[in-house]
Amino acid sequence: MEEEVKSLRDYLDILWRRKYWIAIPALALMIGTVVFTYSLPESFKSQGLILIESQEIPQDLIRTTVTSYADQRIEVIKQRLLTTNRIMEVVEKHNLYSEQRKSSPITAPIVELFKSNVSVDIIQANVTDPASGRAKK
Repeated sequence: MEEEVKSLRDYLDILWRRKYWIAIPALALMIGTVVFTYSLPESFKSQGLILIESQEIPQDLIRTTVTSYADQRIEVIKQRLLTTNRIMEVVEKHNLYSEQRKSSPITAPIVELFKSNVSVDIIQANVTDPASGRAKK
């Protein structure tokens, strides 16, 4: 008994005969995916990490111009970025809170909503002070 070798044409005929068994579930899956995707709320999450390195040039040769701690500088940056003008620039550029902007032309509620959705978390790590050799934050 010899096995029959199937060609590409035979496989295409099989697929054609079962076209409804393939097309209907695929179409239902695509429609379900689109409905599910559009029903999800719009939310975005972004993370950033700022690496702070110690000065590599000896302090005897050059005096540092940085006089504040990193968390103080990050707080200053945060305060500059979360001003009403900057927030409204971001909201308009990326078309955020479009429903709220249609119902209320006043920017204060939108700015407060934006500020409530933004957080800055400062993570502290132990580092070794090169001068003393002690660990500090």
